[in-house]
Amino acid sequence: MPLERGHLSMSEIELLKRISSTHIEDCLVLEVPTFAHSLEGEHDVDSKVAEFLLAQNESLTTLLTTEIPATSVKVHVTLPANVFEKYMNHNFPIPYLPYDVKRLRMRKSFHAKEAIFQVEQYTQEVYDSVLKDLLEQFPFLVVNAIINSELGQQEVVRKACEDYLQATYIAPLLEKVPQLSVKITLDRVVTFHLDVSKLDDTAKESLSCGDFGAYVIQFD
Repeated sequence: MPLERGHLSMSEIELLKRISSTHIEDCLVLEVPTFAHSLEGEHDVDSKVAEFLLAQNESLTTLLTTEIPATSVKVHVTLPANVFEKYMNHNFPIPYLPYDVKRLRMRKSFHAKEAIFQVEQYTQEVYDSVLKDLLEQFPFLVVNAIINSELGQQEVVRKACEDYLQATYIAPLLEKVPQLSVKITLDRVVTFHLDVSKLDDTAKESLSCGDFGAYVIQFD
């Protein structure tokens, strides 16, 4: 006997399937940290960073909407709290520590009385750079969190992660460099193993290699 719901009906089999399955996105908990910076008045913006990253990474939809067996497991995806501090320490030498905005604001140029530090411009530059890096890392932070959780023990989940990485990163790369061979290791962080044995020096130099925090690229 179908269950009536407005003008739609749901059979017992459809209902059973619905209550016995869920989607990866239903298991995710995005944790936005208190970012370490002294940019005044920007904490409201910080609270929306996770929403921004999701909206800008539309390719993640195919992974997050993957249907999996019903579970109560929650996967906590944590954004790195020190991304602003790392940017500032990298771009400004000691003793002019960039996160000491008040001190920099008070510094005056030698020949003029105007502040040599433009806070608004600086804030824009910081967010542009930090958000660009977070956008690149975010899909890998999600995949790493999934794989290192109880959810990552399910074969259907691991395959969904591999399929996402193949379609989003490897397939476009192989179109540009067809002689390349790539394998993926899903462990603490995603690792791409690139077999560059068939590439000439120019092609090798066009490829990145190293530890990028949320993912690793190795030449094999």
